[in-house]
Amino acid sequence: MDTGNLRKRIAVIGSGFSGLSAAAYAAKSGNEVHVFEKHQHPGGRARQFKTEQGYVFDMGPSWYWMPDIIEGFFSDFDCKVSDFFTLVSLDPQFEMVFSEEKISIPEKNDEIRELFEKTERGAGKKYDKFMQSAQFKYEVGMKDFVTKPCYNWLEFASLKIAGSVLKLDLLSNFRKYVSGYFSDPKLRSLMEFPVIFLGASPQNIPALYSLMNYGGYVLGTKYPMGGFYQLVLGMKDVAEKQGVTFHFNHQVQKISTENGKVVSITANGKDYEFDAVIASSDYHHTETLISKSLRNYNDAYWKTRTFAPSCLIYYLGIKGKISHLKHHTLFFENNLDDHIECIYKNKKWPAK
Repeated sequence: MDTGNLRKRIAVIGSGFSGLSAAAYAAKSGNEVHVFEKHQHPGGRARQFKTEQGYVFDMGPSWYWMPDIIEGFFSDFDCKVSDFFTLVSLDPQFEMVFSEEKISIPEKNDEIRELFEKTERGAGKKYDKFMQSAQFKYEVGMKDFVTKPCYNWLEFASLKIAGSVLKLDLLSNFRKYVSGYFSDPKLRSLMEFPVIFLGASPQNIPALYSLMNYGGYVLGTKYPMGGFYQLVLGMKDVAEKQGVTFHFNHQVQKISTENGKVVSITANGKDYEFDAVIASSDYHHTETLISKSLRNYNDAYWKTRTFAPSCLIYYLGIKGKISHLKHHTLFFENNLDDHIECIYKNKKWPAK
């Protein structure tokens, strides 16, 4: 963010990963930044849950993928990941349980290749080819796509991106793309399941997102000792060192504007004057905070949208270890397509 010589008062709504990151960068640019979080602690969906019995849970993600992105954040503030927590590589990365067998995904990429070849003849070389393409998408996507503000399509009108269109497989769906490489249903499930995290079925997601396979399988699955919440605390620490002020238990109810510009927000019934607002809250919710005349989409539009669902999560406190279960165990005994169809098409809880 370039604020020139004018120091601005900026409010950030939400203290999830995007809110913490935005706050830190905005403060680094010389602005006075305040983060408003409706919960008692930072993290948003990545909060920590503690019970009276002493159990501690990560409420959100537990897959530490794409480590270079996180390293890049801390590096921008002259820090390292190791300044805040210890990362361990998981081996196996996770285990998949099918009706007839279990498959453990090893840490090393060459061992994954061997697993593919063992499961389906010729799949080892196809895996290499798949990941070569996925690496290209990952590097283009992370360096040339996600760093753009996405105000309009002209941002992507560069010769480099235009020349990469065919290689990015933007027009092919992920299901068809994976099927072009592998025949074994277990290998297909292994390659398809990461994109479910994006909130849609493989049939409705562009093949561009094979970049997630590279970010996970090739770069590896890691875990921060002490839980994923250590990443939240590390990012909060960075933001505070930049001068960011946090307001917890503060629910933002309104963003007030004059002549199309932000003048204040209302949180817990109290008005706070600001020059700008960065909303890391959900888009639909954020639009309800501003006047209808300033919203990009009306209620009729939102009723036609399909929102990415969350999960039904049980936080179970168990004494001791459960034998025969890995740290991440995925069950695929039943048809995944039937499960997805129940959620996205029938709008019902899956029976299996």
